[in-house]
Amino acid sequence: MYNDLILVLNQSYRKFKEKEKDTTLFFHFLAVLALKYIYDSKDKLYPFKPEASQTENLKAVFSQMPVPSKAPLLDKTIQQLSKKYAATMAVLFDNISFRELVGTRKKETDTRLTALIEEIGDLSLGASAEETGAAVEYLIEKFAEEHFHKSGFLYTPRSISRLMAELAEVNENIRVYDPAAGLGTLLIQAAKAGNIPDYKLYGQEVNPQYAQLCKYNMLFNGLLKAEIETGNSLQDSKFMSGKKPILFDRVITHPPFDIEALLPADPEQLFESTGHTKSPFMVLEEPAVAYRKSKEIHLSEDTTEETSFLSHILDSLQDDGKAAIIVPHGVLFKLGNAYALRKQLISRNMIEAVIDLPPNIFYSSKVNVSVLILNKKKKHSDILFIDASQNYEPDRRRNKLRTEHSKQVIQAYHAFKSSRNYAHRASIQEVTDKANDYNLTAKRYVKQTTKSSATDLEPLKKNIDQLTSQLENIRKELDKEINSFTVK
Repeated sequence: MYNDLILVLNQSYRKFKEKEKDTTLFFHFLAVLALKYIYDSKDKLYPFKPEASQTENLKAVFSQMPVPSKAPLLDKTIQQLSKKYAATMAVLFDNISFRELVGTRKKETDTRLTALIEEIGDLSLGASAEETGAAVEYLIEKFAEEHFHKSGFLYTPRSISRLMAELAEVNENIRVYDPAAGLGTLLIQAAKAGNIPDYKLYGQEVNPQYAQLCKYNMLFNGLLKAEIETGNSLQDSKFMSGKKPILFDRVITHPPFDIEALLPADPEQLFESTGHTKSPFMVLEEPAVAYRKSKEIHLSEDTTEETSFLSHILDSLQDDGKAAIIVPHGVLFKLGNAYALRKQLISRNMIEAVIDLPPNIFYSSKVNVSVLILNKKKKHSDILFIDASQNYEPDRRRNKLRTEHSKQVIQAYHAFKSSRNYAHRASIQEVTDKANDYNLTAKRYVKQTTKSSATDLEPLKKNIDQLTSQLENIRKELDKEINSFTVK
């Protein structure tokens, strides 16, 4: 059914847009889907329940009314919903006007719109929220890949998003935040993995179009009350309590690969003492000695502007919070700010695990990445390194992480111990010694060795013995021949 719904929706959209490349057509297509979904799910979207007049309008839209009245009714219903539920519905319908769409385009546009409404009207989108959500999420993903990849858009595959949610150990009692929300995939998978209610999901996205697509993803996945804000989370965070950030239990995010945006300009100031008090966490001033000491995370009292995603993530975490972050490999081994940052995080015992992911897992980037797990309340001082870079299903467009591959990562993380060719539990002494010097590349610690045993060598030993015996016989025969020549 899931694949059938994708096929039907994709065909409907292709017929609606025909050969036009205008991306606004996709947003109008989603708006029609949203209105039908709201109509079909009107008894399940509490408190976002359409009023009687809005329900009648929607009923009229998806019935056999004359063509000219469709566009005005769509716009009227959108305006009513946006006004009544401004905080939630407004973003969904930003820049949507069906009258303008029909009035400023070719005459056949209204015909195509009518055909789209009739096709969508025949679907029951509220029957299975999970199926509808997954189908629309897939279409949004493909649309973004097709139209936004040249601008540096990086969609986080659902398999990676689910893995990160499980590594962050999400549950229904926590609040989750993504400061670079994109299409909302990480938040959706966190909600599914931890059965988290939608009102405990928070995200901010700098690109208005991505933010709008994110809201559609939330709607169709039954997470309409998730708070998705538009804006730069570093310069203008929408989740503030006065001049201080609202704190979350988990931060799960895939920030831009620009290391300058990811890392603070001065890592030494990341943990400077200021008026922003944090509870103490384990500090390792000497590699062999771990103890508790009060430290305060840097946050300016005079401005809400952050210097980097990493400082923003740390400032947004509760004292016992965890973060799962996708980072490019350069963060793990480069010198300069990256090196200084690693020393800061390691000395304060905040790095719990580093997981190398397979190569080429993003549609528009071949950057090698890892998942960095930060934990403000670790119970030990070791770091787990997992090399999952070889476990994937090869694909021409991008490699895929399958369920069995993710399960192996999760099992290794929960076991938190070394295993041949896959994981290594490293002590602080090992990570900070002269040989490794704060390098956090998983392959440096997870050595790839070939398995051998006495049983494997037995056939080789027998072969060597046979050859040795044959050589000895040849020597004897040769000695006889030499002796015979000497006698003559």
